[in-house]
Amino acid sequence: MPENENIENTENVETIENNDTIENIETVETPPESTEPAKKKGGGFLKFRDSILGTTVILGGITAITVFVLSAIHSLTAPIIEKRLQSEKQESIVELFGEGTVLEYADFDFESPVVDAAYVKELSSDKLIGYFVTVAPKGFGGEILMLVAVNTNITVKNIKILEMSETAGIGTKIESESWFAEQFRFKTKNIAAGKTGQNTVDVISGATKSSKAVISGTNAALEAAEKIRVGPTDSDKTDEIEEEVEVDEMDEVDEVDEGDEGEETEETGEEVIFDE
Repeated sequence: MPENENIENTENVETIENNDTIENIETVETPPESTEPAKKKGGGFLKFRDSILGTTVILGGITAITVFVLSAIHSLTAPIIEKRLQSEKQESIVELFGEGTVLEYADFDFESPVVDAAYVKELSSDKLIGYFVTVAPKGFGGEILMLVAVNTNITVKNIKILEMSETAGIGTKIESESWFAEQFRFKTKNIAAGKTGQNTVDVISGATKSSKAVISGTNAALEAAEKIRVGPTDSDKTDEIEEEVEVDEMDEVDEVDEGDEGEETEETGEEVIFDE
């Protein structure tokens, strides 16, 4: 066979092999991309964190820490706030009753919203010149801590707001609008909301609940002032006497039981056991 033909045959074989290789490469399919979400790494903690129990535990821990922090802050700030309130009270006494006055707190149990009540006396003569009552009625945004100065004839001398959480620019008008507080001067018990009537006060537009809270607080203060002016009622004294009698009777029963046990022991010399 001529050499040229051998060479051509060899080239044809190589060409065929190369084409088969190319076709094989082209027919190899690329595997489709997985649509499953990638698994998170991190082990058991992440699985626990993503579970309902884990979420509950974590939220509970955050809540506990928050409560602890708030309690700590309250315990630190409470004495400071109390000191400031007492200072404001003292300044209010001078503002509402004048210089040379002193408070003598009444030892009574008051119902909410009354916080405490005191006699106001002249420092020099010990003469009673009025009453000073702290109340905390509930307004729109929470308790409204206020002071009510009461004349000896149980009429309102003046009122003053110490603390509140009412809506700024609306509920806070109970303090910023001086005409509102002025309405209470010389009012007697059972003040009502209204535009007409001798013992009524006009509420602030848009701040009805805040206004009515001040009215209820002032009425409670007048009741408290009258209570400490009159002193303990017969029913109060009766309750105290009944409590003392009950305590005395219980003490006597205990003494009798102890005495009986002692006699039985001395007579028999043995422990006496009673069947139930």
